[in-house]
Amino acid sequence: MLLITLGVLAAGCPFITYHATEQRYPPHAFPTEASPPEAPRARVYEGTLTLPTLKVEALSFTTSPFPMDRVGRGYPYPNLDRRRRRPDKDFEDRTWKTVVLENEYLKVTTLPDLGGRVFEAIFKPTGEQMFHRVNRLAPFDIWECATSWMFATGGLRFEFPSWGHDRNTEEPWQYTLHTWPNGTASVSYVRVDVRTGLRFRNHISLDPGRTWIRLNCELSNPTDASHECMAWIITGLTGTKGIEFILPTTYAVEHGGEETYRWPKSAGVDWSHFRNWRRMQAFFALDWTSDFSGLYDHENKRGVVRWARAEHMPGLKLWGSPRMGEHYYVSLYGGTCQTMEERLTLAPGEVKSWEELWYPLARTHGLTEATREVALSLHTRDGKLVAAVMPTRVHAGATLHITRGAKTLLKKTVDLTPQTPLVETIDGAGEGKTLTVRITGAEARVLMNRTLEVDAIRPVFRMDAGKQ
Repeated sequence: MLLITLGVLAAGCPFITYHATEQRYPPHAFPTEASPPEAPRARVYEGTLTLPTLKVEALSFTTSPFPMDRVGRGYPYPNLDRRRRRPDKDFEDRTWKTVVLENEYLKVTTLPDLGGRVFEAIFKPTGEQMFHRVNRLAPFDIWECATSWMFATGGLRFEFPSWGHDRNTEEPWQYTLHTWPNGTASVSYVRVDVRTGLRFRNHISLDPGRTWIRLNCELSNPTDASHECMAWIITGLTGTKGIEFILPTTYAVEHGGEETYRWPKSAGVDWSHFRNWRRMQAFFALDWTSDFSGLYDHENKRGVVRWARAEHMPGLKLWGSPRMGEHYYVSLYGGTCQTMEERLTLAPGEVKSWEELWYPLARTHGLTEATREVALSLHTRDGKLVAAVMPTRVHAGATLHITRGAKTLLKKTVDLTPQTPLVETIDGAGEGKTLTVRITGAEARVLMNRTLEVDAIRPVFRMDAGKQ
């Protein structure tokens, strides 16, 4: 019989043991936390996807390597001459290569020829998309005299080495497929920027029995010269004016501006509620204080959590436009610099690496706190507390314990499952000024332990409440 033991070395390198023989694997081969032993293995496989696609080759041109104006920025990557565009005639059905990752909770489709991006991610228990997903591919107008462009497909997009909308996101990335003895499946993408020689390597993994998309990223400089650079990982969500932005910060600065806002409320406006936005805007969180952030659409009752160490990825940005066609569209960014006005300098041979997780929310009334293991929503309604817990894996016999001061408001043992969130309405009365939420799993393992100010707990979102 084959015996497999999963462990973690002091240096953080996972290993497994086959008949007492240690064999090392790359860090992305296994998650930090073991998967449920009964969970089926994840899969990775190649396929194709046919989408109406704008024939950008017929509209593109390449500028001089030494332009005298901004039109040539991005050489040697092509720009677009939009004067040639005929919106109704320049589309064709194009078949794109795909790499698909799948486990019992998620089906994730990536596009190797478009920056290795996550094109779509379906949360199987609800059948809904985690992110925005387009039905046809067409460039999105940005700046540079209307010549720069990108395919705004939603999903997860990986941008480097410039500060945003870099053309590497539209180029083919090399990839390899992996399956690991613990049941994890991965696709590893790599791209070398032809202008600088900088390299971005991205391992996208699904782990057995987990609802997260796990990214293990490396931005490296294999050249013999120092380079300024940055990397941003971006998602989009299409929804309603009920979208809420969840940032663990006290202050935010508007992109391109000098004014600092208190977050979430500043000058009588709650900027975390998208319905209060009157124009296209973007905010950077300043010195954010926890490892999670997220988006939640209260009308559609779904959202997404991003988990990443703030010290590894200090950038956290929101972008939104109150009206884009027939939809309301927002983006959540994570970056290697706190804002897009800053740069990293990578010395020759230097490597910056990090991990982040993205996982779905469904019918949780929002998001208040999150760890790698569980997401918590805690709100008030009619003098009561409404608590919702959604885990990233099954935790049988978990305990939810909520206290106010010395008073226990709720102590309940329950099987937590990603299929359906746990929702409890309880009496929150008491004398203490803080609430403590402690969630433990098997063998008293702590999944979450948070203390919250009672006065800071927000009411359950109401679409008819006006400005909040």
